[in-house]
Amino acid sequence: MVTSFSCYGEKVTTLSQALEKAYANNAKLSQEQAKVRASNNDVSKAKAGWRPSITANASGTTNVTNTNGTSDASNTPANNRVKQRQLKYGVGLQQNLYQGGQTQAQIERTENESIAAKHNLTQSGQDIFYKTIQAYLDIIQKVEEIVLLKKNKEVLSQTLQAAKHKFDAGEETRTSVAQAEAELNDGEGKLSLAVAQLEGYRANFIQLTGCDVGDLQDPANFSDLPQTLELMVERANENNPQLQSAAFSAKAASAAINEAKAGWKPTVDVSVNAGRTNNITNGKYEGISQSSTSRSNATSYDATLQVKVPLYNPTANADIRKAHESSEAARVGIEETRRTIVSNLAAAYASFQASKSNIDCYEAKVKATKVSLAGTMQEIEVGSKILLEGLREQAKLIDAQLKVIQSRAQWRQSGFQLRSLMGLLTPENLKLNVATYDPDVYYNKVRNKW
Repeated sequence: MVTSFSCYGEKVTTLSQALEKAYANNAKLSQEQAKVRASNNDVSKAKAGWRPSITANASGTTNVTNTNGTSDASNTPANNRVKQRQLKYGVGLQQNLYQGGQTQAQIERTENESIAAKHNLTQSGQDIFYKTIQAYLDIIQKVEEIVLLKKNKEVLSQTLQAAKHKFDAGEETRTSVAQAEAELNDGEGKLSLAVAQLEGYRANFIQLTGCDVGDLQDPANFSDLPQTLELMVERANENNPQLQSAAFSAKAASAAINEAKAGWKPTVDVSVNAGRTNNITNGKYEGISQSSTSRSNATSYDATLQVKVPLYNPTANADIRKAHESSEAARVGIEETRRTIVSNLAAAYASFQASKSNIDCYEAKVKATKVSLAGTMQEIEVGSKILLEGLREQAKLIDAQLKVIQSRAQWRQSGFQLRSLMGLLTPENLKLNVATYDPDVYYNKVRNKW
């Protein structure tokens, strides 16, 4: 079981640190681990069908009989009192020899359900990791945007001051000053919004990890990803925990059919019992001034072989039909899960490729816009262009730079989504420095427990 720990003022700076904190501190993950342990005990419970049950019993009774009358010979009172005590105790053993295959089917069903629960736990871990990654990347993106918007604010502030100086010198119009003020106000509004959004992202990050952030490092490195969508689909078919869970759930549903069919099959049970009875009788006879005590003991043994053959079972057929339909639903669920995964992989792969291409395109646009802006500012200085045209070029530059940041963020998000869909967001694959929870340890401990 993973033990949580506090950050004690430590700030996260790398993605590995963030994921380690999330793995250790997330209550949802601890809840899912407990659910898996609970399902493991169903296997032990199913195996109990092969095991005997032993019972002990004991009982005691006391019977007092008082008789009032007279003696025939002397016509004197004859009051008789008889006290009888009996103690019974014994032990019994019952063992099922055959239950129509129900026990074996229950074991098969619960074992497959336990494996499915284990894969669900892996998926829960992946979901937590992916949410943490998204929060981490959101902060990186927003910090990059804030740095850019602060620089934009500085440029627009300088432009406004220059416009005011030129206006005072009679070289610019009131309209140009107003346009510069409007652009500065717009830039300040965008900066304020970005700062507020960053605070929201930080709060979400703290909720997921229990820690605040420092200067985050860019974690984007996708050189290990398969080069084609086909290879990614193949990897997902092998590793995706949702698909693995669906497959074992279908096996469990198939075993439930044999479990239901056992309702029409005979059962064979044997029982062995051993017991002892102790009797004590005390009698007092006043008429003849005599008392007596008698004791007796009896020991009994019996063995019974019981065979039951169902002639009519009002629920068996319904149970069998239900099990068949549930099995069919689980089988179809495998294909539905596979199609969903392939569809999500295709969408994420397309986004990954498109955003990677967009980074290059927008970086080229930024380079060209910088040249255009520099030329425009020179033409403004000589009077061949007005300030409004310079403001437009500055707005185009900021837009292109934001598009670069957004495209890079989309590329990162898509890359990690691909890893998640291929089942690669696990502590082992991510090489996290954590004590990894192994559900097989508890399973192996309890699966054969009596």
